[in-house]
Amino acid sequence: MYNFDIDNKNYSLPVDLSDITLRKFKEVSNYYEKNPIAGDALENETFEAYINFISVFLEIPVKELKKVKLTASNGFGIIELYSYLIRLIELPNMDLFSPILEFEHDGIKYQCIEEHIEVFKDKKPLDDMTFEQYEDCVTVLQNYDALKGESRDALGYLAAILFRPLESKWYYFSPRVEQYDSEKTKLRVDTFQDITMDKIYSAYFFLTEQTNTLAKDFNHYSSLVGKEELAKALAGIALRN
Repeated sequence: MYNFDIDNKNYSLPVDLSDITLRKFKEVSNYYEKNPIAGDALENETFEAYINFISVFLEIPVKELKKVKLTASNGFGIIELYSYLIRLIELPNMDLFSPILEFEHDGIKYQCIEEHIEVFKDKKPLDDMTFEQYEDCVTVLQNYDALKGESRDALGYLAAILFRPLESKWYYFSPRVEQYDSEKTKLRVDTFQDITMDKIYSAYFFLTEQTNTLAKDFNHYSSLVGKEELAKALAGIALRN
């Protein structure tokens, strides 16, 4: 966070996605969608909309923001603040995004599913994903545009699927990621409202990309073999697992 003053009162400005929680992201994004600026809005109406948006995002009283210059060379004018904050709720470029592999929240260490880590070891992504886990991922992704409206609630669920607590029953065992459990995942969603958007997007990008890849592979395979051969192949996979 970057601290700055308005009329001798200190406020915080998020520097990047690691400064924005999922809870704040949903609040601001939903506000923005429900309060669009009309294309034919008068200049004063546009500036008022800018101020209201900044107020919601930074939790600065509107009366304080009205004391700020419309534009300022230091980047803290109303127009500059609005333009900067809008970019923070836009979908980042996946090609430039650095994934998060693990983090700690409320004293609990979470790590991405081992399949995620194995991506960096030349193992095919999601090879070991259980059907329950895959089904939960696909259900969420197919039934929601997770980045719009109330469906943003799906983002916390996706993160809870990907990131699970590290656990070890005995001290001489290396910690392992908790085995997937759909019910535990649902309970974790509330806790994940307060993790930051760099972690949320890490889950979103990984799961959308890899479940799409897995679906393409399955469709390609099923197009090459008959139903009987496909059934045998799936039965063999089930027996191995």
